[in-house]
Amino acid sequence: MTIKEFMMKYSLYGSVITAWNWAKSHRLVLELDLSNLNQNDYTEDQDDFRPIILIFENCTIVDELNEGFDGFSNGDARIIEASTIRKSASSTAKQGIKLVMMHDNYDVTGEKLVSVIVFAKELSMIVPDAKY
Repeated sequence: MTIKEFMMKYSLYGSVITAWNWAKSHRLVLELDLSNLNQNDYTEDQDDFRPIILIFENCTIVDELNEGFDGFSNGDARIIEASTIRKSASSTAKQGIKLVMMHDNYDVTGEKLVSVIVFAKELSMIVPDAKY
């Protein structure tokens, strides 16, 4: 699916990235606890979060704050804003997702504001617990 299609269906606000895996093959794999509370189809009998895996194929990452952020191997990141971006006005332009997060590295430095754009041609989603 495209990033736009994903973002029309799911809200990432309040979700938590629990694992970030950036491969040299330009593939980004994010493990998330998707916040059910911010979804259109949320019902009271659901858990507050559900695990999902997002796979961005043929992607590039832009660190908007220019601090050298390219992911993390320790901690988690709470998403405080997520929106779609286009690289240009062309219909063939790569779509992107802007993620503004509070990254907690689980060390003494505490949380750090991170803002990245992930441009990708394709996005896949895996739902380990398919009851949703």
